[in-house]
Amino acid sequence: MLPDKMVMRFKGNKYKTEVKKGRAFSSSFIIDCDNKTLTTMFQFGQRRKYAILEEAAVLKRRDEKFPIPTYMHTNEGDSIVGFLCRKSVAIFEELGQPEATLYYTDEIGIKNPNWCFPYHAIDGVMLIYELQQFGIRMRFTAEKFDPAPIDDKIFEVPSNYNAVPFAELEKEMEEMFSTIVD
Repeated sequence: MLPDKMVMRFKGNKYKTEVKKGRAFSSSFIIDCDNKTLTTMFQFGQRRKYAILEEAAVLKRRDEKFPIPTYMHTNEGDSIVGFLCRKSVAIFEELGQPEATLYYTDEIGIKNPNWCFPYHAIDGVMLIYELQQFGIRMRFTAEKFDPAPIDDKIFEVPSNYNAVPFAELEKEMEEMFSTIVD
C-alpha cells in the first residue's frame, strides 16, 4: 500500500516532491524557498485537498513535530547521480530515534532548500536522508537525475483540489497512515 518512490522536481528556488501509489494515493509538497511557503497536497481516492503554510506556521510546526538533531559532519563524500555530496550524521537525543546518515549537495543551486525541513541546518539538497513521519521511518535515496526542462505549472495546485485548513489536512493524513501502520 505504501509508495516506494519519491520524485523531486526543481526550478530556480522552488521544488516539488511527490509520492504516490497508483491512482489511490498521492502526497505532494511544493516548497518556495524565496517566498517561504509550503504547499501540502493530499489525494486519497476521490478526496483531493491542499493547504498553504506561510513561514511562521511552517517553522512552528517543524520545531514542534520533529526532533532537532546534533550533526556530526564528516570528511567523507560521494558522487550520487552525478553530484558531489558531503556526508553528515544526524544524532537525536530522544530514545528510540536512531541516527540518520545524510548525503547532500550544493551543486543543484537551491538556496536554503531545507528551511522547512527537520534538517534545516544543512545547506544543500538532500540526496540520501531518513525521516520519520506519521509513525513511518522512510529512507530516500536519489537514483537518477533528469536535466529536462521543468514547466512552471508543476508548482501550481490543480483546480480539482480543495483548500482546507492545514490542521484538517494533517489529521486526515495521520488517520490514513495510521490504518497502514497499525
